[in-house]
Amino acid sequence: MQETEDKTQGAGCRVRGTEKKGRGTVAVMAVVAVMVAAMACNAPTPTPSASPTPFVAPTFTPTPTPPAPPTPTPPPPTATPQEPAANIVIDFETWGTWRRGDQPNGTFEQSNEQVYGGQFAGRLAYHFPTPGNDFVVFVHPAPIPGTPDRIHAWVYGDGAGHFFNLWIRDAEGEIWQVPLGRVEHTGWRQMEGRIETGQEWPWDHISGPSNGAVDYPIEFYAVVLDDGEDTFVGDGVIFVDEITVP
Repeated sequence: MQETEDKTQGAGCRVRGTEKKGRGTVAVMAVVAVMVAAMACNAPTPTPSASPTPFVAPTFTPTPTPPAPPTPTPPPPTATPQEPAANIVIDFETWGTWRRGDQPNGTFEQSNEQVYGGQFAGRLAYHFPTPGNDFVVFVHPAPIPGTPDRIHAWVYGDGAGHFFNLWIRDAEGEIWQVPLGRVEHTGWRQMEGRIETGQEWPWDHISGPSNGAVDYPIEFYAVVLDDGEDTFVGDGVIFVDEITVP
């Protein structure tokens, strides 16, 4: 009986020892858990690693080209003063009647052989037969507007050097010879004569009362060709177009 009780007690001791041992293990594990928790609480918060910066290929930036300097705008051309439009006295498009004077030294007729303006001009064919003063006159009165101090005519010259004159008649019936110069040129040229008393010959008072003044209004009266030298003997042709005043 005793032996059995002792064994039983021994067994009980072992059981209690085992119980103590199990409690100790639990306590140790609890301490370890507390320590681990404390370590977890004291552990530094991990810093998230920075995301890698994506690689960006460099962009080529062209060097800017400086703009071309603006081209200066030239100033507008200065207008050239223009002569007032001429008043046409005779254009030879409508021929009408031309009467030759007393000297039978030529003819004057409408022609399109040489023309400056329009379709027709006047063809003056002259024949100076003597070594004296030869000339020829063709009369065709026509009104002249205003009070001009000049008169013009386009003349297709033959270079012979004869005097080309126009006659005008004023309000008092005086006929004046207006010289436009000598026909020393060939081809077309505009010739001009001044309507002004006191000039040297070939300016001249031809007929009518002489009061020494050109009395306006005036009219065109005649075309005249006078030999340049009295010794000239021969023939020739000139053309006349667009008799005008300013």
